Amino acid sequence: MAAARWSRVTSRIGLAAAASSTLSLGMLVGSQVPTSTALTPELPLTVLWAWQRPEDLRFVDPATVGVAALVGTVHVDQDGWRMEPRANALRLSPGTRLLPVVRVEVERGAAAALDRRLSRDLARAVAALARGPRLQVDFDATASQRPFARDLLAELRRALPQPSHLSVTALASSCFDGSAAALDADEVVPMLFRMGVESAPLRRRVHRNGLPPPCERAVGLATDEPRVRPRRGARLYLFAPRAWDAALLAEGLRETAR
Repeated sequence: MAAARWSRVTSRIGLAAAASSTLSLGMLVGSQVPTSTALTPELPLTVLWAWQRPEDLRFVDPATVGVAALVGTVHVDQDGWRMEPRANALRLSPGTRLLPVVRVEVERGAAAALDRRLSRDLARAVAALARGPRLQVDFDATASQRPFARDLLAELRRALPQPSHLSVTALASSCFDGSAAALDADEVVPMLFRMGVESAPLRRRVHRNGLPPPCERAVGLATDEPRVRPRRGARLYLFAPRAWDAALLAEGLRETAR
């Protein structure tokens, strides 16, 4: 009972944090925060992930490069959850097309907390952070967490303004075992980096056969790991372990030239 009460308390705190963070987020990224209920223009085929650090991306050409910016991280443990809004400045040129990203992190031992009620609470908080119909969910869901991930995406679809565009990152292995195909998402972004012991065999499989639907329309790569060349027409998301600059972007694009 004590754990249940704490779960309800932390959930209310998380919802309050999400609601109060929209103003501070707006000050961080200015007019680039999506606020319209209409879909923003299509993202370019090259998108930079702007993670939890100060980023000055005013060197980016808005006509050819978009930005997927972390706006908050949800931490789930056995006692409940909390929302950690973005705390670092993000500077963009006018006209830059922005995709808000929310990261979901589930601690070990939190399996009992991953229920339908939690998915509804998180969906409301995450939709409040997105402040518009476009959103990307970054959730490295393990096999046991995939039912919860499906429930969360379904609840997000209902919580976002309609029409919506819901993007989700996915472990590369989920593209081949069929679980990615079960996600209610408009875009699935397989992350072909930080794959651990699966890295070599998965890379060989991708080089040999490509990625199956729905993972063939986008790919996530890192500037500090071997990269694959995206198929023609696929969207490329690039992650960098340090702050972006023009030289780092140019290097990343050279190695993934289409």
